[in-house]
Amino acid sequence: MGSRRSPDVPLVGEYRLEERLAHGGGGEVYRATHLQTGGPVALKLLRDPRCLAQVERAMAVRHPNLVRVLDVGTDPVGAYVVMEALEGTTLRHVLASRGRLDRDTALAVLLPVLHALHAAHGCDVSHGDLKPENVFLQRLEGGGACVKVLDLGGIPEGPEGEVVFGSAAYLSPEQAAGDALDARSDVFGAGLLLFELMTGRPAFEAPGPVATAYKIVHEPAPRVGDVRLQPLLDLALAKSPADRFSSAAVFAEALGRLAPHDALSAAALSVLVRP
Repeated sequence: MGSRRSPDVPLVGEYRLEERLAHGGGGEVYRATHLQTGGPVALKLLRDPRCLAQVERAMAVRHPNLVRVLDVGTDPVGAYVVMEALEGTTLRHVLASRGRLDRDTALAVLLPVLHALHAAHGCDVSHGDLKPENVFLQRLEGGGACVKVLDLGGIPEGPEGEVVFGSAAYLSPEQAAGDALDARSDVFGAGLLLFELMTGRPAFEAPGPVATAYKIVHEPAPRVGDVRLQPLLDLALAKSPADRFSSAAVFAEALGRLAPHDALSAAALSVLVRP
């Protein structure tokens, strides 16, 4: 389901579009300015307006590692979501430049993601499309960094029986099969993300989305070569939700035993956002 829009239209609702920052399957993201306050925001024009219902539910979730959603609405050019403006880089760009991360740095990134997911699950909101493009490393004043999860609620809720896909390489087995999602689906997504942080490549790759989904459902993930981390990844990436960590918080607790102390984690994140 699509909506009419044009990147040449400078005004959307109460916002003036300034510059396109990103585009993908979910829509286009622009740097924008609120017409009344003059404040900077990020505005996403949604490709599928059905996402609005999920995003409105996600607005109730508050966590320092979740990007804040400020406004949602519809306009003649389509449905849109307004978020806080962030300075920094996505995890996708970090991986493109570095290839992969060491275990300490990977855990410094993933643990805040899991904490944010746990907060969302407490409000009965799943992510469903956890991938490097949807994890942002915000550059803070003074040289620090903060992990922010983007696009919470960005996967529409389809009618009963409809398969709703995220990005093929980041589906859980139940999502690929068209079954209902819950918190354990995001645990699988977090496992996929950790695998990619450690190896520099997705856990499941195939020539097309259908073949990729088949591998996710039927084939085990490759090994990461870390004997302490591998048993935890095996649990996170179990094919059956019943065999995984029961929640993002339980997964985070297990990984926390391998993570460096807070000062080292903060230093590792700061390095990732240095110009």
